[in-house]
Amino acid sequence: MEQELFSLKKELDTLHDDIRTLKIQQDWNTSVLKHGLVIFMNYLIMLILMYILNIESPFISALLPTLGYAITSISLNSIKKYWIIYTYSENNSK
Repeated sequence: MEQELFSLKKELDTLHDDIRTLKIQQDWNTSVLKHGLVIFMNYLIMLILMYILNIESPFISALLPTLGYAITSISLNSIKKYWIIYTYSENNSK
C-alpha cells in the first residue's frame, strides 16, 4: 500500500513537471520577446542578403519581407484561435 502511494505521488510529480514545462514553452511561443527577436533577426538577414546582392536601399528594401513575416505570424495566431474553437467545439467533437 505504501509503495503504491509512493508510486502515485511520483507519477503526480512527473505530471506536474510536464504541465509546468508545457506552460513555459507555451508562454515562450506566444511572448512578444520571441516574436520581436525573430522579426529583428529576419530584418538583419534580409538586410545582409540585399546588401550582398547590391540591391538599392537595402535598409528600406529589407522591411518588405520582414513586415510580411510579422503580418503573417500575427494573422496565424488569430486564425489558430478560431481553428481551435471550431475543431474542438462540442458540435464538432470527433
